[in-house]
Parts: sequence; structure tokens; C-alpha cells
Amino acid sequence: MKLIISRTSLIILLICSSFFHSQEASAFSLRDLFEQFSNKDSSPELLAKRITKGVTSEQDKALKIFNWITENIQYDVDAYIKGISKNQTLEELLKTKKGVCDDYAHLFNAMANAVGLKSRIVNGFVNRSTESQRIRDHAWNIVNIQGRSLIIDTTWGAGFYDSITKKYSAKKNISYFLAEPVDLRLTHREADEKGNPIDDPNFPFEQFKAISSNIKTLASLGFSSGDLIPLVGTPLEAKLPTAHSPDDLKIRIIRAPLKLAGLKADTVRFEINHSPSTKIFLRDGGIDVPFYTDSKGLSTLDYKTLDGSEIVLVYQVESGQYFSLLEY
Repeated sequence: MKLIISRTSLIILLICSSFFHSQEASAFSLRDLFEQFSNKDSSPELLAKRITKGVTSEQDKALKIFNWITENIQYDVDAYIKGISKNQTLEELLKTKKGVCDDYAHLFNAMANAVGLKSRIVNGFVNRSTESQRIRDHAWNIVNIQGRSLIIDTTWGAGFYDSITKKYSAKKNISYFLAEPVDLRLTHREADEKGNPIDDPNFPFEQFKAISSNIKTLASLGFSSGDLIPLVGTPLEAKLPTAHSPDDLKIRIIRAPLKLAGLKADTVRFEINHSPSTKIFLRDGGIDVPFYTDSKGLSTLDYKTLDGSEIVLVYQVESGQYFSLLEY
């Protein structure tokens, strides 16, 4: 009678033999070996420990978890449209890999706390200014990194829902990883224990609800919320440049004027970060003036404007296509 050993059994025998004869065997445990052949993603805690193994930095741990969730959990568009909650457990979420903002926030919270990060779930409101129902309930996280309370929104970091096409586009956005709370004042408003928006005397909730899509896009590109908030709902808002969400998500405006009117033949400076393959231009009439790009991917341009100038910042991606970024 021949002894038949399956391929899987042979592999296990070889690994066990190597394990028990290795000089490093004392550094492992039978539990570690068992987990090599078990479902390592059966719980948020096991998953978090696996993907952060060997990572010591708080920020790097948070990034590992943020990346895993935004790359593996799909947004449940059907549940969002119908406004229903499936009340699934986190273990069920890891199996279905499909959920809404509550699921994203609870999963991040469980995974973060499992690896020693201090995280809490925040319930509140967001301004989705591209939708007919602009103010919606939402959930995100606040995590403590080296003594600083920062926002992580894995739902918005994973992609966005288009209310016109009724489709969800999975597209990672690192802007919602460890964001300063002040930088998300235009889009996120925390609620109190009774579910009411927390009052901000310098930025009333009624003003928060009136934020336009253009101001939100300007903020996402890098313009200061402190400069934008006083303009919401005022005649000056109409004089702001028209902003377009970039195809290159690494585009970040470091410096640019919020208006050109009144500068009167002054030289203004533009500074923009972007992907290495992207090229930035200033279009004045039919002429494209290229930016100077340094070795770190920062493009700069000092340009002398005339009162009443109408210029456009455009960028060219690797495929050769041109897109508008800011229209003055």
C-alpha cells in the first residue's frame, strides 16, 4: 500500500520541520504557526495586528489601517440610496467587504484601538454640496497621533458617490487621512450627544449649510478655510476663481491668490504640488506659460497680471490631456 501525501500536508510538514529545527523557533509560538493556516482576517483585531506587524510609528499604523480599509471595503450604494442600515457586525463586514459610513468608522475604530491607537467615532453632518440633499448624517474618526487630535474619514478617503449618475467611484483620497479639524470645517460638522450640530459662533450651522460646491473644491485644493469661510454667502464669493476637482489627486495648491481684481499690474506667485508626470501651465488668452518644476515636484510661477485679467491654470497629465484647475 502506497502512502499518499497531499501537497498541502507536505507543505505543512516541511514548514513544521523547519520551524522546530530553526534557531529562531523560540521567537515564535504555536499560535503564530496556526495563524499561518487560519483565517487571519476573521476579526478586526487579528487583521489590524497582521497588517501592522513590525510597525512602531503611530502614524504608520494609522496609514496601514486607512489604506487597507479604503482599498478593500466597497461603499454600499444601494443601502445609501435607500437610507437603510444593515446592522452588520464587523466580522460580517469583513466577509461582505461592503458598508456605509458607520461601518467604515466602526471598523477603523476597532482596528486602531487593537494596535494601541487612541481613536473615537464621531457622528455629525457633512456638506455634500454637489447633491440635492446637501446636508447628510455622517460618521468619521478622530485619532490621537503624538498628542494631536486629527480626523480620519475612511469613507470619503475611499472614493465618492455621484448623485447624478447614481454611481460610486472608488478613488483613494489621502486628504482625509490625518486631516487637521480646521481644514475640514467646510465639510464636516460634529454633532452633540443629542444629535444636534455643535455650535461654532464664528461659523454658524446655517452658513455651513450654504457652502457652495466651488468653495468646497477650493478648500480641497489647498486654500485656507479661514480665508474662505468669511466669503460664504457674500457678494465677494462670486469673485472667487472657479475651481475644478483635479484628475491628479496629488495636486495641492500651496500658494495662489483668491482674486486678481484690484492687483493692478502686480506680480503674483503660484506654487502647486502634483504628481511627477503632471505639468502645470498658466493660460493667458491663447498662450500657455509653463511653470518651473523643481526636483521635488513643486511647480512655481511668478506672473505679472493686469487689472481685469482673465487667466486659467491648466495641467497636463501623462496621457497628454489638458484639464482646467482654476479659472480667474
